[in-house]
Amino acid sequence: MKLRALHFLSIFFALLTTIASSLIFWLWFWNPAWGDLAIYGAIYLFYLSTPLCILGILFEIWVRYKNKGNDVARKKNVRTILLTVFNIPLAVFYLWFGNIVYNTNRITLINASESRMDHLVVSGAGDLKVVDHLEPKESKTIWYKIKQEGSLQLNYKINGTDKNITIDSYVHVGGEKYDFPIHSN
Repeated sequence: MKLRALHFLSIFFALLTTIASSLIFWLWFWNPAWGDLAIYGAIYLFYLSTPLCILGILFEIWVRYKNKGNDVARKKNVRTILLTVFNIPLAVFYLWFGNIVYNTNRITLINASESRMDHLVVSGAGDLKVVDHLEPKESKTIWYKIKQEGSLQLNYKINGTDKNITIDSYVHVGGEKYDFPIHSN
């Protein structure tokens, strides 16, 4: 195989790994209902991406060895190796951030009434989350860390009356995303 072809393969592997892992991660982040996508993404990162990165680095080392006298080609090799190695911290970041998102439910509370709501408290399967108030038609997204399986409750005050409603009767880890309209009755 020619050196130029090996260099092209190294760049191709590096870009393929970066783009594929980023695409899988962000598709899952914006639509948590695709929970299996996170599993496939982790499988991709560990069983396909890692060997491709190693292969790309080995190709570049070989090309660098063959281009001993050519400084321009050797500088290109260093850039390609850095591009390939960049995938390692990227994968670590995606695993770290994915773990946070997987253990957190994102709940958007929407005031669908014509009255102001005060002291909204989300409780249940994790810590308490408090929203001071919501004006009519206003919404607020909270990130609620799930510590155990259970239900999710919302307590709030509207027109001087305390209300208690169930957001979800059964929640678990998995990075769920809720849009929850709150009506006055």
